[in-house]
Amino acid sequence: MSTVLFKLGTLAIRTLSKPIASTIQARATKSGPFRSICISLAQGVNRTEHFFRNKLSGKNKTPMRPLNDAKAIETGAKFLSETFLFSVAGSLIIFESVRTRNANQTRRDAVAEDILQLQQAIAELRHDVNAMRQDLSNSAAFSTMTSLAQPVRPGYIEQQTLKERPASGQRESKEVLVEKGK
Repeated sequence: MSTVLFKLGTLAIRTLSKPIASTIQARATKSGPFRSICISLAQGVNRTEHFFRNKLSGKNKTPMRPLNDAKAIETGAKFLSETFLFSVAGSLIIFESVRTRNANQTRRDAVAEDILQLQQAIAELRHDVNAMRQDLSNSAAFSTMTSLAQPVRPGYIEQQTLKERPASGQRESKEVLVEKGK
């Protein structure tokens, strides 16, 4: 949503910059200091254009005629207004690219932080699982050791239930008397 609003804002700025450029062009033709700036800009643009036209067409000695003042003022004022429009559009493009880069960097940082948190959680879970395995193996070893360490009483008979599987696959219980210690 903010991207759409931003793009509409840049469109509005571009649209508003056109009348401002026209105002700059109109004032440049009427104001004394702007007139001299416009004349020097127009003569420079005319010289550059003439130079490239001669180099590209292969004509090296075409004489350059300077612009008259009215044409120079009009060309210079147009150049100023076009420069203003170009600078507004260029600054909006640069601002948009910086804004997009910052948004992407923020998103990458958030993803990296999430990955780091997940990796830490996985490491903690692995540690917990290893601790549980260790506890389980210790308790199994302890129960084995305690069953072996019970005193053997001669003549003591313990009743055990053994599970056997007959050929039919069902389980049957049999009680067997086992005499310990003999």
